[in-house]
Amino acid sequence: MSLAPGRGLPVFREHAVERLISLCTASFAAFIGATVLFGWAYDLTSLTQIVPGATAMNPVTAVVLIIAGAILLVHAQANKRVVSALGSAIALVGLIKLLQLFGFHAFAIDRLLFSAKLDHALGVPVNRMAPNTALTFVFTGIALATSKTGTRRAAIVSQSLCLLVIALTLFAFIGYVLGLVEMYGFKAYNPMALHTAVGLMMIALAILNTNPSIGLMQVFGDSGPAGQISRRTFPLVIAVPVMLGFFRLEGQKLGYYDSGTGVAFQVFGNVVVTFAFLTVSNLYLYRSDLKRRDRELAVQRSENDYRLAERLGRVGHWRLDVRSGDFNCSAELVSIFGLPQDTCPSRETLLSAFEPEDAAAQRISTQRAMQDGIGWDANCRIVRPDGETRIIHSHGATEKNEQGEVVSIFGVFVEITHIERARQQAEAATAAKAEFLANMSHEIRTPLNAVIGFTDLMLEDVDVPSKHLRQLELVRNSGEALLTVVNDVLDFSKIEAGKVELVNRPFELSYLVHKTVSIVRQSAEAKGLEIFVNLEKSLNHSYLGDDTRIRQIILNLLSNAVKFTDKGSIELNIIGKSGSISDDVLTFAVSDSGSGIPPDLEHRLFQEFSQADASVCREHGGTGLGLAICKKLVALMGGEIGYRPNAIGGSEFWFQIAIEPTDETSVRGSTLPQPTDPSQLHILVVEDLAVNQELAIAMLTRCGHQVDIACNGREAVAAVQRQDFDFILMDIQMPVMDGVTATKLIRMTAGPARNVPIIALTANILPEQINAFKEAGMDDHVSKPIKVAELTDAIARTVPRRASGLTGSETDLLPKAAYFDRAVYYQLATMLPPERLAIHSETFLAALHELQRLDGTVEVLRGLAHGLITQAGMFGFTKLSELCRDLEQDLVMGRQIEKAAPDLQAAAALAEATLENFHPKRLVA
Repeated sequence: MSLAPGRGLPVFREHAVERLISLCTASFAAFIGATVLFGWAYDLTSLTQIVPGATAMNPVTAVVLIIAGAILLVHAQANKRVVSALGSAIALVGLIKLLQLFGFHAFAIDRLLFSAKLDHALGVPVNRMAPNTALTFVFTGIALATSKTGTRRAAIVSQSLCLLVIALTLFAFIGYVLGLVEMYGFKAYNPMALHTAVGLMMIALAILNTNPSIGLMQVFGDSGPAGQISRRTFPLVIAVPVMLGFFRLEGQKLGYYDSGTGVAFQVFGNVVVTFAFLTVSNLYLYRSDLKRRDRELAVQRSENDYRLAERLGRVGHWRLDVRSGDFNCSAELVSIFGLPQDTCPSRETLLSAFEPEDAAAQRISTQRAMQDGIGWDANCRIVRPDGETRIIHSHGATEKNEQGEVVSIFGVFVEITHIERARQQAEAATAAKAEFLANMSHEIRTPLNAVIGFTDLMLEDVDVPSKHLRQLELVRNSGEALLTVVNDVLDFSKIEAGKVELVNRPFELSYLVHKTVSIVRQSAEAKGLEIFVNLEKSLNHSYLGDDTRIRQIILNLLSNAVKFTDKGSIELNIIGKSGSISDDVLTFAVSDSGSGIPPDLEHRLFQEFSQADASVCREHGGTGLGLAICKKLVALMGGEIGYRPNAIGGSEFWFQIAIEPTDETSVRGSTLPQPTDPSQLHILVVEDLAVNQELAIAMLTRCGHQVDIACNGREAVAAVQRQDFDFILMDIQMPVMDGVTATKLIRMTAGPARNVPIIALTANILPEQINAFKEAGMDDHVSKPIKVAELTDAIARTVPRRASGLTGSETDLLPKAAYFDRAVYYQLATMLPPERLAIHSETFLAALHELQRLDGTVEVLRGLAHGLITQAGMFGFTKLSELCRDLEQDLVMGRQIEKAAPDLQAAAALAEATLENFHPKRLVA
């Protein structure tokens, strides 16, 4: 049920039975009228009289029944004014006839139709319509006219008049049943016809059922005991006395008993029937009352459970009636706000407890809900009377009527203070953990930088005595072992924090496998172990996946096998099978001939900070994190990992992943020796530790660069203001001024210094730290311990990018390892004489310059793109070649190129700057 707009009358959605009764009774009444009218038209007395010798229905009465029945058949859709007008017309017909009967010589309305046939057929005076018929017309017309006004009072008037009509027609009907003319006739006037009484009774029942939710009909339509008893007893209350009276009179006529005995029998029968009705009704009421009490008890228990659930869950609710403005709330909501339990706070009282900005947001949300019916979800802060601040989650929803209008707003307040505090504590703990890991990484990597860096330099020094080479190898291996421990801890921390994201790119499986095996082969051979690799020929092609993480898993399993195997061999098997439509399922298995894992210790595998045997840790070292990291990485890839003992002894660790084959060109690192660029770079190294300064100078000067030193960020800012540098290596944690602050200040300076390439030289390698470096304006980072190859790669990547004027998001589209394949370039440089290479380079540079303009006809651009597809690929600019191929295709298909233009121009600018850095004219000179 919901309220109709602007009215106090309820509108019910479900009254199918009442509508069916109204349609049936109205149809029956209209059928009676139509039948009688047809009989008058064709002189069929059987239709006009129904019962031979009985009174015929007046034609006007038949027309009234047809009109009333037709109105009621379309009552729900009919216009209110039309219904009122036709109802008033029916009442006017009866009123005119009554005036005529009382001697006012009014118009003989009952002689409008078939007047000659009326005189011939009936042979009675001019009063053709019965007085009781005329009176029922007046009542019926008024009841019909007021049935659709829409107010409760008018509907009750309509029902009351219908009950009078039913009483008058029922009186006449009983008279016909009992044969008492006095009940349906009045003096010498024409009596009410039997079918007139039935038809008008049907019309009255139809009008009653047009408003089934009001007055008497509300009781009849109720689903409770009152409605059910009313519907069952009402027909019997009428039918039983009539039947008893009929049988009494018939018995008297047949002489079975005299009048007194008949009355006694009738009274006794009425008493018996009434007693039976009352007994049955009382039993029904008793059972209904038992069910009601059970329901009330269940509702009470449900309410108690609801209140208990609200109290335990710290949930309170409120409701606002939009029309009346009434506001009520639950006891738990009062408790949440810290108010006395016996108070009934208003909405304004509760809003006054909110923080000002939260109160304003709550008002806006409520107003929007009233207007648009949109709910809300928000966290708010309230201040209780005792001064304590609580955090609540506010959720609101609307209730609408069938017209779609918002009639009430329902809200729920959930106290989440303890949840928020727990979240803040967890975030603080996470921040503390991240800070600890960052500090640990920095403090360990800083000395490792010197240990590994200087060891590498000494191993490359031909003057080092051979007897010291083995010792230097041991120093380097120990340093790298310690670095592995640090990397494992940091990797595990990143995985636990959800900071590891897989980077899918094309790679060759065979290249990845053999490159990974080569890393551990020297360690294996040093222990006298053989390593065998079995790779199915069908798998020797490119796949799309995170080759770095796959290599990490394989390397971890191989390193463990080498570590825990003293003699024999290690075997790596890669087996493939078809998986889903687009993926292959690859199984990697590393088996060894070691001592194996005791069955009672297998459950400790893949657990964090755990090894199969504590003695293993003492003998071989390690953190116990390697397998745990492998398990989490495999899970990220949607695969599985496991262990099984070898049948002939030893262990086998395996993992299985689904991976997509691809025809794309795989990305490899440079495998050819890279010639040193003869042009020297003037590099500023910003580092506070003397040992790291010395190491950086040794590495960079060996590559032919000029190096200046700044001991902190402030000195670095002053240095770039005094002179120009080609490159800056910036440490992060330094006294006086840190590297991030110094970078921001350098980027804010005027002149060329603001665009100098800056690489972070840091032991801080957590993702959020790397993002902070980039946001400060750094172009790249090299993690400590520094390795010469990584440092020179970073310089080669960064200098061309800064020279092209591309920074930040402009170069995000160009992966560092994919936009320029130096191996391809150096292969070209090896095959061509310098003079020819210079000519091709100049041609390529001119084409790049034209491409950046993207100016010309479609044919010109198409020819330029077509030529650059081959040129860019020949010089090693794979990404640019792909973009040119896409441009040519777009031009052929007539597609717009505006969206692709920025990426294409950026790639061309970057290629031009990179090629300038490797310009063959310098080599020729």
